[in-house]
Amino acid sequence: MKKSTLKFPPSKPLGLVLQKAALVSPAQIQVALRDRRQYKDLRIGEILALHGWIKPQTANFFAEQWPLLIEKQWEYPIGYYLKQAALLSDVQVNAIVTEQKQIVERLRFGELTIEKQWLKPDTIDLFLMAQECRGCGLSLTEIVDRVLYFNKIDPIEQDRFLAAMMQADSLTPSELAGIKEIFKRIQAGKLLVVKGID
Repeated sequence: MKKSTLKFPPSKPLGLVLQKAALVSPAQIQVALRDRRQYKDLRIGEILALHGWIKPQTANFFAEQWPLLIEKQWEYPIGYYLKQAALLSDVQVNAIVTEQKQIVERLRFGELTIEKQWLKPDTIDLFLMAQECRGCGLSLTEIVDRVLYFNKIDPIEQDRFLAAMMQADSLTPSELAGIKEIFKRIQAGKLLVVKGID
């Protein structure tokens, strides 16, 4: 008998991450998922880019680099990663750095991108949460157990699960099943998303 392995479609986590970053809307994800059924050789990020909703570099960044950023110490300032994601240009990054040096009350990089309306607050918040997470201390199994027991999840844990799902091949069957259950509860509105868990 063939052993069945549960696989979470790679398009789903990428779509959720892009929505959380306010880079695409739920309607755009639905269109891309519908298109993906017709064009099976295209990845969800490629479809979103073909529609012109995100840049191809943005899709590649979130599919390939994002899961790693949540798990490790950042080597560079946030502007570097926003540029790698093709969310800011060299000119924009340099303008913000120059402005930071000139103003007395130094605003943070992300605050200036929002003030200039180059990026949305949700986009910056997602990057800041990833920067703060850096592995988040607890094991994935411990977080899954806690979330399912208390029936609530914080944004950092949610991001960690998204990153883990994008690397589903490295998960144990119990981790994968637990994370799938969490996303099922979130989508059904049965799991409370809170600012922080004590």
